[in-house]
Amino acid sequence: MKPSKEELIKYQGIKNAAEHFQVTEQTVRRWLKHYGIYHPKKNYGPKKITKSIIQEIRKLHHDYTQKKLGEKFGLTQAMIGRIINNISHKTDIHFGANAGLQVGYKYD
Repeated sequence: MKPSKEELIKYQGIKNAAEHFQVTEQTVRRWLKHYGIYHPKKNYGPKKITKSIIQEIRKLHHDYTQKKLGEKFGLTQAMIGRIINNISHKTDIHFGANAGLQVGYKYD
């Protein structure tokens, strides 16, 4: 059951309210938003990274540290690492008919 606006405010903090009402922090945020008192930070969250920036990062990563690249592009070192290692913003890999790709244990 959703608590009143006054009850939520009384617990001063999303984490404290979540613990008291035995719900997740996301549920408390949803309640606060419903009452019009949830104001998340502006410009917080993932940025839109263009394909040209991704290509440039992958091209430059041999010459610069991930930290330096992060400073240059306004990203975290962790995000630079995910881009370089193709974990985030994956590049499509296409194999042509003559790629010679062999899968299995034995190649004859």
